[in-house]
Amino acid sequence: MGISADTPEKLLNFTEKEGLNFTLLSDTNHEVAEKFGVLEEKQIAGKNFQSIHRITFLINTKGLIEHVFKRFTTNEHHKILLKYLTTYE
Repeated sequence: MGISADTPEKLLNFTEKEGLNFTLLSDTNHEVAEKFGVLEEKQIAGKNFQSIHRITFLINTKGLIEHVFKRFTTNEHHKILLKYLTTYE
């Protein structure tokens, strides 16, 4: 599953448009982002705003974080995950 700060309606539209086969959850209040430590304050052109790092947490069947993927582009994300999962035992 994925978690985004977007609204449920926006996520539903995105899921349908992209034909995703997994669930996207909405975290508009940033509660999950804060707990996972991925929310940060940024400043662009003198304006402060909250931003979320695009990070993937692989959580095992025991509910523990198995691996954290920090550096990837959206185009290569699935390849990095598949490579990790096929070499991980």
